[in-house]
Amino acid sequence: MGWFETRGRTNFGAGQSPMGREAWRIGAVLLVALGIGGYFITLLKGAWLSDDYFITLRQVEQLFAGHGIRFNLHERSFLSTSVAYFFLLLPLRLLSSDPFIIHAVFALACNAVLLWVLWILARRNPWSWLLGLGLLFASKAHFDYSWFGQENPLGHALVAALIMVWLRLYPGLSANHPATSSYWRCFVALIAIAPLYRHDFVLLAWPMAAWALWANRSRLGWRGMAQTIGWMLGPLFVWTLFSLVYFGFPLPASAYNKLPDSYGLAHRFASAWDYFRFSLHKDGIMLAVLLGSQLLWFGRPPARVIAAAIALVLIYIVIVGGDYMGGRFFSVAYVLMVAVLVGTSEDWYEFLAQRYGPRWRKWTVGGLGAGLTLWLALWPYSPLLSPVVYEDTVLDRKTYPTEVANERAAWQPRTGVTVWWNSLRDGTTYPDHATSRLGILIKREADAGESFHVCNLGLTPYNARLDQDFFDIWGLADAFMARLPATDWRPGHLVRARPLGLAESLASNSPAFVDSGLNRYFEVVRNVTGNDRLLSSGRVKDLIGVNLGLYDELLPEAIEVGERAVTVPEVKDTLLLHRLLESYPVHSNTFDAPLCDVIDHPGADTLLRQHIP
Repeated sequence: MGWFETRGRTNFGAGQSPMGREAWRIGAVLLVALGIGGYFITLLKGAWLSDDYFITLRQVEQLFAGHGIRFNLHERSFLSTSVAYFFLLLPLRLLSSDPFIIHAVFALACNAVLLWVLWILARRNPWSWLLGLGLLFASKAHFDYSWFGQENPLGHALVAALIMVWLRLYPGLSANHPATSSYWRCFVALIAIAPLYRHDFVLLAWPMAAWALWANRSRLGWRGMAQTIGWMLGPLFVWTLFSLVYFGFPLPASAYNKLPDSYGLAHRFASAWDYFRFSLHKDGIMLAVLLGSQLLWFGRPPARVIAAAIALVLIYIVIVGGDYMGGRFFSVAYVLMVAVLVGTSEDWYEFLAQRYGPRWRKWTVGGLGAGLTLWLALWPYSPLLSPVVYEDTVLDRKTYPTEVANERAAWQPRTGVTVWWNSLRDGTTYPDHATSRLGILIKREADAGESFHVCNLGLTPYNARLDQDFFDIWGLADAFMARLPATDWRPGHLVRARPLGLAESLASNSPAFVDSGLNRYFEVVRNVTGNDRLLSSGRVKDLIGVNLGLYDELLPEAIEVGERAVTVPEVKDTLLLHRLLESYPVHSNTFDAPLCDVIDHPGADTLLRQHIP
């Protein structure tokens, strides 16, 4: 069976006259065309970018400038959560330097692949395909993160392709041997790519790989299984080895910042509860489909594997405490289930027809279509009803105290497609945000080599000079800060302690702490991340030691700080906005605050706009 061949396509016009069948066909073509057009219009209407995107994009610019993969010049670091996403941005950066266009090409291409794969899964049956499209439209989070959510669009396309091959290997989710070697090779390739999309994506992919290997052990033989496992793990092994040698650590920097949580499981369970409640409120169908996936345990082994994989994802979300972007961690698993439903819909239609008669097949399709249409028309969070400028509550701390955010509402009014178009037409700054203009101001007025403390690492550093260093309160951009104890928490973020001497140490890239243990640990980390002699004996020794935790005793359990706050002390950034704000009536302590506090001043945005349109 070829990629585009159908199997048992249901003919819903059967039994009608030739004219009636032609009307069915024309109607189906029009509905498919309308669905594709509506999908991409809705996608573009809700386009947005967040501050996190510009963290990755600054690393792309550093690489293009010949500095290697790094965020700040003083150390090599990989801040992106997705290896594949970072390297896909590189050729797109050759096409354009416009940040909106770069991500737009990526997002549109991934969504085109998703719709194409769903068409193949539907076996060219327009009604099955429209069922899948309706389920996608029924989810707010799907459209929120099919454009952004960093690498999520790639995850949607990848997981749909994985299910497409899975159903070719096991039609109807029955335990058959692979029909052809070509499908098996495609399956192995997708499993190999999985951890390069995101390391936690293996929770979905590896259960399928483990069962497939075990089910085919007699066909492959032990030698064949070993070779297959080698191909599956090869890309991950190569990247991990490169990351360990080049950056000094096997995982992306964000993993070390976000995963070692000093808060207990009870705290994270409460956060996960908020995360599930947020999706139940904003995205009821998504959560219902994911919980309903556990009915697959009553199916055959290939179906149970899918149920187990989704169960692992849900358990993982509970353990890590959810995410600050409401619904983002659910969206890839949801697309997986949509792909399964579309790919097996023909089998369900045939089952209903054989068990209850042909009419049940039509009633089922009609009922599902009517139900989804009614949901999309009446549901207040429907992507179809979402305005071009999406303004909604970003944080509802009373309902969700752990600060699960409606992230698109936070950024779409400043980064949406209309804002981007207006910036091209009027020559204004894009994104239309005070932190963008702050970066431009720093680039104009500050010298190379200066260090700055900000709250968000994206827009300001991206618009500043590549040879200016930036540090944030979360410690994302600095390997040393990421290993300091946490003093505050929100999903996906840990505010790091600020030991005495931190500002001076970061500004000079030389230890200046009162604590001698911190001075030694700082030297070790800087040797690992900043030493250009990658294989020198001293660096290799420190690299092994820091990864095995041999130097952890140098870090005190509690760190005395100068003041308890969510910000770090500024280095040289107090006077940059002073000239702009000196005529503005402010409290005297405003200019003693770091940049992240100054930028939140009610007059800062207005005054920055006067100097930087």
